[in-house]
Amino acid sequence: MIRRLLFAALAAVALSQSAVEAAPFLYRNGDVVIGFRKSGATYDLEINLGSVTNFINAPAGSTITNTNVTASILKQLFGTNVDNVEFGAIACARIGDASTNIAPASTVWATSPRANSMVRSDPWLRFSASVLGNAAAKVESIGNNATNYSAIDLGGTASATNTASLVVVADSSPESYNTFMGAGNIGGTFQGLVEQLTPASFSSGSVAVRSDFYDIRPGSGNATYLGYFQLTPAGVFTFNAAGGFDPNPITMAVGRTNTVNTILFNTDSGYHYTLYYTNSPGLTATISQWGSLTPVVGTGSPMSINDDSAGATNRVYIIGVSP
Repeated sequence: MIRRLLFAALAAVALSQSAVEAAPFLYRNGDVVIGFRKSGATYDLEINLGSVTNFINAPAGSTITNTNVTASILKQLFGTNVDNVEFGAIACARIGDASTNIAPASTVWATSPRANSMVRSDPWLRFSASVLGNAAAKVESIGNNATNYSAIDLGGTASATNTASLVVVADSSPESYNTFMGAGNIGGTFQGLVEQLTPASFSSGSVAVRSDFYDIRPGSGNATYLGYFQLTPAGVFTFNAAGGFDPNPITMAVGRTNTVNTILFNTDSGYHYTLYYTNSPGLTATISQWGSLTPVVGTGSPMSINDDSAGATNRVYIIGVSP
């Protein structure tokens, strides 16, 4: 009965009914699956973004756009707008599978939502293979169940409303993304919440939401940052590879000992930071006309620059950052 109701509903969703009947959703370990859901909605949307190697090997600073994600389909499934929609991207490498040629068994790839789109999230942590393996098994179930669900339709054939890279699943189904994602921590197997939530005013605004993507391999320390996924209010969905110009906002603190001012600030590894200075009258000039000190290369930890301001009646500081 659930299958029949789903088929009828999808006919109204208008996902290319005139197309030739498509193959069922396809998934294998190592593929990145992104799930979309909304509290109170009838259906979940699952999309296969392709092999995680596409994201691991993406050229630094490059952008990958996925055209399966559109404002139209999100609105059709979740209401008249894309407000209060949750999404998370996940992948895994499982023991004895081809995905272990990509990374060690029990590796998990997962998003970490940004509270502020301009501030990178704290990285996920690496754990033992036995701990990460629990999450990897759940990720595998999400992908496999999407395949199972899409393959069984009226007459036991694949519906034209499903494609090899997209499937709509009843939210209440035991095979749904919603069921296995649970509270957002991959069914209680993961160290935190992997889903980004679009705000209540998202559709009427102009600010995109971003969710960072991490490579979490068995071991210790921080996971590897690969880049971030971005969804705009217009429904444009992209992956932006690490290495592009995406520094965190800078917070400064200034201390003074005798005539020396010490400027303390946060840094991102590899970026170049230049301290510019002027006095009150100089504020009318462009920053390129201000004085500056030799740039320093960020380490990912707070750094400081000393400025001996002897003879200066006042100082105004700005820190510039460049690739």
